[in-house]
Amino acid sequence: MSVVERIGLGTVQFGLDYGINNKFGRVKKDEVQKILNYAWSKGIDLIDTAYSYGESEAVLGRFNGLGQFKVVSKFPKDLDPGIAIDISLKRLKIERFYGYLCHHFEFLKSNLAAWEKVLGLKEKGLTKKVGFSLYFLEDLDFLLEKSVEFDLIQVPYNIFDRRFEGYFCALKDRDVEIHVRSVFLQGLFFIDLDRLPKFFDPVKEKIKRLHQISHDLDVPLEKLLLSWALANECVDRVIIGVDSFDQFKKNTDLDDSIVEKITNVDWDYFREDDEKIVLPINWRF
Repeated sequence: MSVVERIGLGTVQFGLDYGINNKFGRVKKDEVQKILNYAWSKGIDLIDTAYSYGESEAVLGRFNGLGQFKVVSKFPKDLDPGIAIDISLKRLKIERFYGYLCHHFEFLKSNLAAWEKVLGLKEKGLTKKVGFSLYFLEDLDFLLEKSVEFDLIQVPYNIFDRRFEGYFCALKDRDVEIHVRSVFLQGLFFIDLDRLPKFFDPVKEKIKRLHQISHDLDVPLEKLLLSWALANECVDRVIIGVDSFDQFKKNTDLDDSIVEKITNVDWDYFREDDEKIVLPINWRF
């Protein structure tokens, strides 16, 4: 599988305004068809969505060729998974999911018996894989300590946020498929330093250095960040969002040479363990 084929198309912007550096708002509906057609032509066959992504599932459901993709969705905390999956499949106009994830971990942490219902959806053939979309490392520890059955996991991963990295290969040994998101950290890495909110002053020098590396290597920043994540062989898919067709086309113009080009960068310098910085839910500005 080529580096491009390991990309997954994130669709939150199909249904919601999303991202600190998003200048375009939601993706225009007439561009969705172009994006999906182009993704398929590039060998990108996985789409990531969620019940809670506004109109995302409904927008995707208007695309006639959706059934050829591997579709991953997530159920909300305030609806029975069995009811939610029926609604989502009808919205998307497909018969089954490739993956179905718990979107809000606290919902299941206090009632693990509910997970049996999700496993039942897999047994019924409504999804090939089940798992969790996580934000906190302690939640993964909880799943492993309780020996909870799952075969797909999605976690944040970027040059700042490497909290889950040490678990990747061990999870692969357990046949868990690993999807990572937030490789651009909602666009934080692209903000002009003069416009950077003071909240991010603790990492301003790191962002400045990142921009310099991009310039020195003559590798566009988005390709630098994406190639860094794809260089981790234990990662199965890197989920990236899209603001427009042109942006998606630009971001997916990748090859192995870029991965090789960035191997000598001291990426450990950028590691940031402060969850106020690496988790957008904690941002205050």
